[in-house]
Amino acid sequence: MSRDISFAISTIDEEDHRKSAEIALKESEARFKNIYSSSPVAIELYDEHGYLVDINPSCAALFGIQSVAGVKGFRLFDDPNIPRDILERIKHDETIRYESEFDFDLVNRLNLYRTSRSGTITLDTLITPIRDAGHTVTGYLVQIIDISERKRVEEALKESEKIFHNLFNNAEVAMFRSRLDGSETLNANDKFLKIVGLTREEVIGKPSVVYWADPGQREEMVRRLLAEGRVIDFEYKMLSKSGEVRDCITSLNLYRDEGILDGSILDITEQKRLERGLRESENKFATVFKSNPVALSLVSASDGTFVDVNDAFLENSGYSRGEVIGKTTKDLNLLIDTGEYERMASMLRQHKSLSGMEQRCREKSGKIHICRFSSNIILMDDKPFVLSTIEDITERKGMEEALQESEARYRGMVDRSTSLIVIFDEAMSPAYVSPSAMAIIGYDPAELAGKPLDFIAKTIFSRTGPELTAALKAGMDTGVASTGMQIRKKDNTPVFVDVYIVPVIHNGIVSGMQVSMRDVTERMKAENACRQANRQLKLMTSITRHDILNKVSIIRGYMVLAEKMCSDPCLADICGKMKSAVNAIESQIEFTRIYQDLGTHEPVWQDLVEVLPSSHLPPGIAFNVDLTGIEIFADPMLEKVFFNLLDNSIRHGQHATAITVTARQSDDGLTILWEDNGAGIPDDEKEKIFERGFGKNTGLGMFLAREILSLTDISITETGTPGKGARFEIFVKKGAYRIS
Repeated sequence: MSRDISFAISTIDEEDHRKSAEIALKESEARFKNIYSSSPVAIELYDEHGYLVDINPSCAALFGIQSVAGVKGFRLFDDPNIPRDILERIKHDETIRYESEFDFDLVNRLNLYRTSRSGTITLDTLITPIRDAGHTVTGYLVQIIDISERKRVEEALKESEKIFHNLFNNAEVAMFRSRLDGSETLNANDKFLKIVGLTREEVIGKPSVVYWADPGQREEMVRRLLAEGRVIDFEYKMLSKSGEVRDCITSLNLYRDEGILDGSILDITEQKRLERGLRESENKFATVFKSNPVALSLVSASDGTFVDVNDAFLENSGYSRGEVIGKTTKDLNLLIDTGEYERMASMLRQHKSLSGMEQRCREKSGKIHICRFSSNIILMDDKPFVLSTIEDITERKGMEEALQESEARYRGMVDRSTSLIVIFDEAMSPAYVSPSAMAIIGYDPAELAGKPLDFIAKTIFSRTGPELTAALKAGMDTGVASTGMQIRKKDNTPVFVDVYIVPVIHNGIVSGMQVSMRDVTERMKAENACRQANRQLKLMTSITRHDILNKVSIIRGYMVLAEKMCSDPCLADICGKMKSAVNAIESQIEFTRIYQDLGTHEPVWQDLVEVLPSSHLPPGIAFNVDLTGIEIFADPMLEKVFFNLLDNSIRHGQHATAITVTARQSDDGLTILWEDNGAGIPDDEKEKIFERGFGKNTGLGMFLAREILSLTDISITETGTPGKGARFEIFVKKGAYRIS
């Protein structure tokens, strides 16, 4: 019985315990459901196969779902908004938290479920596998928070930080943060780094006290900062890495609790330099104003009174400074024509400046001058003043009148000139053609003046415009473009002219050229006739020379026979003298052959290096030449001159081992130097060697060298030192040489 009672009691206790557990479970489920339903976190529940079982209201609101039944059965593993790598990890039963973008438009396109939302949001998702007591996965708990706003704020914060960073680093003023005691620099922008000339690594974490050139200035800054908490526009000297001292202005704020200060630095080194320059400029202006040789005046634009004048003004006007300052031009009766003064004032008011206005002025003594005014309105302390230069041009006016008279006379001379004179302007168009054009080429000057260059070149010179321009400009160097140039008359008749050119210079600048053409047609005819006569004489001379040399050969033959047959010493001596005479005749005949063309051809431009006898040097003589790019205008036989100089150095230099040929230019012309290190020429023979017949050989070499050079007005002298070597100086006047 007692056992039954005990069983009954035990059964009752178990029933009570079960009921209590059921009640506790229901209460727990109720609390869970309450938390589940009221949680602001979106919650999704999936079964063990990943199919959606339920969502809470927050989830429905987040995803715009009107009907929970419409989404039940949606498979977690088919969600296209979950990254593929996350899905793989879910399949391996991992607990995963991730952030990703959720695309509602993708849900709608794929018709996954109905949602009222569109666009994209950012989600923070936690997926947790649900396990039973045996650790078997029985489902998945997905908790989702919309972090779109947080992301937007974070991005805005990043953008704000980026903007601040850019502003900080790209600011035109240096900015920094450091410890008050100067032990460490905490931050600095690029402008700060540029001023001190250091990299960020060399600045951050390093002492800031080293950038103060004057420790006393830093102590003053710290004192004021501790007293006031901030410092505005503190001027000091800043030290860069290179040791350069920069003028700077800094403004600082102190954070007392942290012992940190931050501030900005403005580099005013350039401003200081400009200020010093401005002061120097003002001093220079004052000096220039006072000492300027041209009269200067500064007049108040409001009342016309003189504020300042320079010494030249006082000297020219005859007044003292005290008599001028505070007075007007009317007070001093300076201008003859008051109407002109009013016109000048009106022009200044209208245009703010005027230049070159002429006025008749009266000095204190009553003497009248012609003056040229140039004035500008300037601002000084925001007040208008008139700064004027007053140039006394009385003498210049007289000179201009004289010049006009001279020009009139010159034009009359040009108009009456028998040469054709054409003045080309800067564009190479004829600005003036002299009346002689009608007589020389059959054109009225009006038919040519102002015509294009191509017309002139083709019609008269039978050339293109560029060809004529090149020929004329090349002639400006020497003054002679051509001698015996053929041009055409209006009726196509050929005319020969010598062309002379001089540049037209205005204000120091070449603005054209004057071309003078002298008709040398008759001279050319005479020269052609002379050349024809010379050719005939040359032919006759050649024949005569040939016949004489034949006779000389016969005489030589007979003399050889005579020497063999003669035994008388007296006759042998006579034969020797005859033989010497025959040799001299033969030498003279050979000389006439070599120099028969002397002076028969027109001079030409010749490159000095090309006419030197470089290939005829004997062994043992060094030949040093420095004449590159030099040409001279000389007879075509110029080459013979240098052959004779070489022959002189070899024959009479005795022990010469070196020859040097150089040139030097002076204001007068060009000197060509031929120097050797031989025996030299005695002082009493320096001029005789150029005489005909003087010397140990033919006595004609140096004589003819001088003759060849003199044909084009080139001189040669010997200036060497006896015993040290010969030195021949060949002087070429300006216009007869050119250097490229």
